[in-house]
Amino acid sequence: STRQIDQAAFSILVTEEEDELVASNSVHEGPSPLLVRDIDVDKQAEWIARFVRQMAHHLHLKTSAAAVLVPNAATGETIASELKMQGVEARFFAGRDIDLKVDVVHVLTLHSAKGLEFPIVVVAGLDGGTWPVPEDFDDPDLFAERARHERRVLYVGLTRAMRGLMLVVPEGCRHPAVVDLDVSHWHVEGA
Repeated sequence: STRQIDQAAFSILVTEEEDELVASNSVHEGPSPLLVRDIDVDKQAEWIARFVRQMAHHLHLKTSAAAVLVPNAATGETIASELKMQGVEARFFAGRDIDLKVDVVHVLTLHSAKGLEFPIVVVAGLDGGTWPVPEDFDDPDLFAERARHERRVLYVGLTRAMRGLMLVVPEGCRHPAVVDLDVSHWHVEGA
């Protein structure tokens, strides 16, 4: 991946408790990752389709060089369907059913994407109920551990991008990793 992607992804992990972490330092350069904030959930497919088309054109690749990473299968099915309505051929692939040779945008869960890389990656579907929030836990330490886990999962998803990266954060998202995200390594768009 590029230095810009590495820095933006690392910003997801940086918290006061994790000072010992060190960011990777790629020798490759590229565009700043795009952070789309506070958009209506119903508009995320439009943003994803536009980004995938533009980045594929910029990199001289087919749109099928892109992957959309989501937190769960239900969200993946929905986004794949919405992308088709936007004129982008997309298919959700569950776990072991991933076929990288199919000429479509691959929609996968964040967990399924571990170990894979794609020239273009969009992380989306971070809407309400998908991630833990403090009110769900009686024990603050248990919430803190779960939040660290979710940061690491999101970090892994972001680092699947080789050349182009977009993170879509819908309106009202309370995902612990994006609430206080340092945006200095991101190109920020949205409402």
